[in-house]
Amino acid sequence: MIKLHGLSDAEYIRLRYEFIKLFEGSTTKVYDDGIGLPTIGIGFNLQLEENLEALLKEGFGVNSINMGAALIEMNQAISDIETYVQIAKANGTYTASSSTIEMRKILTDHWRTFKSDPNAEFTLTDTLNGATVDDKIANVFDIILNATGANPGYETIISQKMANVGVNKRRDSHIFCALTHPLLTFKLPQLRFVQDNDYDFSSTNPYRCRIDSVLPHNKSLC
Repeated sequence: MIKLHGLSDAEYIRLRYEFIKLFEGSTTKVYDDGIGLPTIGIGFNLQLEENLEALLKEGFGVNSINMGAALIEMNQAISDIETYVQIAKANGTYTASSSTIEMRKILTDHWRTFKSDPNAEFTLTDTLNGATVDDKIANVFDIILNATGANPGYETIISQKMANVGVNKRRDSHIFCALTHPLLTFKLPQLRFVQDNDYDFSSTNPYRCRIDSVLPHNKSLC
C-alpha cells in the first residue's frame, strides 16, 4: 500500500507521471483521441500551442533559435488536421482510425518541410547515448503541469486553488493527491472548489476528499 500523504517530492513526481501513464498509455506517434484531437505521448493534446511547444522542445530537440519557425510550420499542420476532421465529421466519414492515419501524414509532411529532410519522421525516439523516449515524455509532462502565466498548468491551478482555501502543504496532503488523480487532468473547465460542513478540507480521512467534476449539478467537491 502507498501512503500517499507521506511522499517526498521525488516520489510524488515519479508517481504522478506513472499514474498518468498507467491510465493514458504512452505512444510515440500522434493518434486521434476518439473525438478528433491530435494526441501524443501520455495524452498531450497538440491543439494547445503550449503542449506543442513543450513537445517540440523536449521531445524533438527544437532549440529556442528555431522554435518560432517550428511553431509556425507545425501550427499549420494542426490547422490542417482541424480542417480535415471538421470536413470528415460533416460528411459522416469520420473515424478515429482513418483520422489517425491522416493526422500522421499531415504532421510528417509539415515536419519534413521544417527539417528540410524528405525522410524525417514525426515520431518520438530515443536519443543515442541520451534521453530515452520515456524521459522525453516525462519532461514534456512536467512542463505542461507546471506551466505558469497566461496558460497555467494543471498543478499550478490546483496549487493556487488550494492556497485560496488555506491548504498549503500540497505535496504532503491527501487532498492534493486526490486532486491530481489522473482522470481529472483534462476536466479543468468544470473544476470548482466547495467547502461546507459535509466536505471539510481539514479532514484527516482521505476518502472524504474527492472531485466529482462531471456531475449534473456541475459541482466539484473536495
